[in-house]
Amino acid sequence: MKIARRLLLAVSVLMVLSLTSCVGSKEKKIQGQWERYNTSLNYFVVDTLKQEMWDFDNGNLTIYGRDSVNHTMFVIADFKYSMSLSKGKVAVTIQAKDKNTEVPPALQASYMGEARIYKLKDDAFAMKGVETLIYYEFYR
Repeated sequence: MKIARRLLLAVSVLMVLSLTSCVGSKEKKIQGQWERYNTSLNYFVVDTLKQEMWDFDNGNLTIYGRDSVNHTMFVIADFKYSMSLSKGKVAVTIQAKDKNTEVPPALQASYMGEARIYKLKDDAFAMKGVETLIYYEFYR
């Protein structure tokens, strides 16, 4: 009985450690700048002039947009993010940097909340929002 209990405890500890290291390794891999693909369901929309660039920097997330006239980048939103496990997937939770900061409803609906990572490679990254149901695809 004691052996079974110790074995169960050891397996539980190993699972927690391996899942924690999985989150940590994905957080390292996500660091840096990612260009967001146009994932509109409307096939006639070609969003090449309104691309976004997301910059993940150790808990800070800055989302840039590209000006359609002179193609310069401008800040759309400045958030913080954290990573955790959610239903067997590593998830990114995007929040306002400060609890007292008023975030416009359009930014809340488009970016804030939890998104589960479905693909993360060196040059490609995809996640789907839990609350927003938005599918995000990125590349480097």
